[in-house]
Amino acid sequence: LNKYLAIDLGGNGVTKNDSGDADSGPNNYQNFPTITSVSTSVGQTTVFATLSSRPSTRYVIDAYLCDLPNSSGVGDASVWAGSISVLTDRSGVVTVKLPLTATGKYVCLTATDLSTGDTSELSQCAQAN
Repeated sequence: LNKYLAIDLGGNGVTKNDSGDADSGPNNYQNFPTITSVSTSVGQTTVFATLSSRPSTRYVIDAYLCDLPNSSGVGDASVWAGSISVLTDRSGVVTVKLPLTATGKYVCLTATDLSTGDTSELSQCAQAN
């Protein structure tokens, strides 16, 4: 198990999300999605999440699987499991429903701003099976 973060913007451990996501620094400290739930039904696993970032901006949300989260609760992104393109509303929020193309024990997410290419750190993991 990797004790370090797979993506660490700034090299200081998990960077907390901030309101409005208007900061500067590595990858502009892009906020990561927050997983609200994971549902499995008839062999299909779906992740539900919320992204709070810049208003009226298009993002790609990527899902990754891992066997175990590290001590901070973040995974190592062992296997890519799907993605979806989303658009935040005028307040910078979007609700995400992402069906996974693979299954594993835990899932975590990233958000990539399509206008800048900035990618977030990995989100906290949620159990996926």
